[in-house]
Amino acid sequence: MQSNASPRSPGNRFSISEHHPDCLVSFSDDFDSIVRLSSEQSAALETSRKLCDNDLEPRNILVRGAKPNGDCKTNDSMYEVRATIDWEMARIYLFSYEYALNDNVLGSSNLMYSWYAMFKSHSLPLLLAQDAQEPKQADQVFIGALQAIQRDYEAGKTRNVGVCNRQRWLKRQGLVLSAPSWRGWVPTDPLMEQKVWSAKEDEVLEEEVLRDLGMI
Repeated sequence: MQSNASPRSPGNRFSISEHHPDCLVSFSDDFDSIVRLSSEQSAALETSRKLCDNDLEPRNILVRGAKPNGDCKTNDSMYEVRATIDWEMARIYLFSYEYALNDNVLGSSNLMYSWYAMFKSHSLPLLLAQDAQEPKQADQVFIGALQAIQRDYEAGKTRNVGVCNRQRWLKRQGLVLSAPSWRGWVPTDPLMEQKVWSAKEDEVLEEEVLRDLGMI
């Protein structure tokens, strides 16, 4: 694949180069990341295709009360999953795409950090090579590219209510992208309790953003 073009994304901070030696495509932005996906890594990604929901969030999971089993040591309410709904976004995808997608929707379509953390911890084994402690290098590169694209998108949307809302939500929850970034969002203070964000609090935050942007 040969090209002298380096097209810019809408944020004008992110470029794609297709002529780097031994490189299928490279991604770079004005922040601190240059992500290069080689032809070999691209081929390796093809082995990790799975059926992905791409919208697996609490609002799409139906549960009902269940009786604790004999091994249960808690008095908390018990629930069992009965169904998942809204499958219109489901596709056979690279699983690293759905894994990274959850990073990009935290603070927008998902306001529950506890769900996000549980999804990441339970789905990580699907990305691990046998006896490995971290995803394959190709998956790490791909996840980094998706995160760079999201940063660039948000950089070009400084007056977008949804983007501003998400950035403030992440800040108030004390969340930062970890290093390595494939681990996703983590609290700056591990001892800080992640509050459950109510619909009312989300409305208040959105009004605050609208006011600061001079829209109300």
